[in-house]
Amino acid sequence: IGAIVSTLIDPSDYFNAWYGTDGPQNYSKWHDPAFQKLVTQIDRELDDRRRRALVRQGEAILEHDPPFLPVAWEQLSDAWYTSVKGQQPRHIFGIYDVARWDVAWLDK
Repeated sequence: IGAIVSTLIDPSDYFNAWYGTDGPQNYSKWHDPAFQKLVTQIDRELDDRRRRALVRQGEAILEHDPPFLPVAWEQLSDAWYTSVKGQQPRHIFGIYDVARWDVAWLDK
């Protein structure tokens, strides 16, 4: 389905927000009872391997019956001076408030 802005790198966050029946970002009002049941299981599953398998099932439902069709996307590249310390590009996910700039500082 693609990368969706999320505050966590965890499927429960965006599965509920973007595809949940009452999700605040479910703009298409998409609803699939099987997906809703699966999301409840994903939210409660603690075993990483089983949870990953449930997420893959959810992704299959989304691929078969997409809640919306993306029409555009953008490629973002982050760059900064070597005097900027504390920021880890591999921890950045999304383009909004999910980058932790409160842990960065200038070493100059």
